Amino acid sequence: MIQNIVVGSGFAGIVRYAQEKEDGETLASNLASHDWNGRAAEMDAIASMNTRTQKPVCHVSLSASPGEHPTNEQWIAAANAWKREMGFSDDHQFVLIKHNDRDHDHAHLILNRIHPDGGKAVSMSNNFERGEQACRIAEREAGLQGFNEYQAQTLTGTKGRMAEIRACIDRSLAGNPGLDLFRSRMQKEGFDVIENRSPSTGRLSGLSFQSLVDGKTWKGSEIGKVYSAAGLKKRGLDLDGDREHPLLKKDKLKSLKPSRRSNDILGKMGTPKISLPTPGGLLKKAAKAALAL
Repeated sequence: MIQNIVVGSGFAGIVRYAQEKEDGETLASNLASHDWNGRAAEMDAIASMNTRTQKPVCHVSLSASPGEHPTNEQWIAAANAWKREMGFSDDHQFVLIKHNDRDHDHAHLILNRIHPDGGKAVSMSNNFERGEQACRIAEREAGLQGFNEYQAQTLTGTKGRMAEIRACIDRSLAGNPGLDLFRSRMQKEGFDVIENRSPSTGRLSGLSFQSLVDGKTWKGSEIGKVYSAAGLKKRGLDLDGDREHPLLKKDKLKSLKPSRRSNDILGKMGTPKISLPTPGGLLKKAAKAALAL
């Protein structure tokens, strides 16, 4: 068994991906909700107890050896052993979801690092080394085959991943979607869309794509020229919603305010004077008009 650990800030993206995958099957959970939205909300509520921990999500993808097909009981035993060895108790929120959509069976174990009683966070220091040791123990307890180095390199390599993400982007562009719909579609495919924006103006400078499985991130331009923000816009991605970004909206309102120079000019011009006729003047004009008759 091999692991891919990602420590993140939000539960919704990975829970939705793992659960809504066509062949996704929930094997175990201690959450009350059964839909991905409710499960993510439960985990977010406990995570909010600890404001110091910015990344309460621990997501590990556990992959079986090629050709091995663990039973549900074996997956549950392996997951329980892994989380125990990493310092998680039975009280920590979790959900275990199995996928069979690749050449190797794998399961997504999503954990809340924040304990529901007291709000203390499980440490993720040296998580890769500790996780590898946990995998060896989990293999023995669940009766699974061990990985050799060649198998591990094969499963974690980048060969074929570019083709996979390009195909996901191409499918998500159908119908000229806006950025929010595009992101939602990509999350269902297993990738998050990250907006790269100027910190001073809020203007969109590019898009990046992050795997929800192992956290690897690619800039759109690295995937290909037509997958950059400009290239995707030409292909139909609607980026007009960027005008509503808070920083851009603020700049727009600022541009509508009169400048100091225009205020100075108006001040020098002064308030225009309007002369109104007095009642006496009106009577004199009426008398002259009467004499003329």
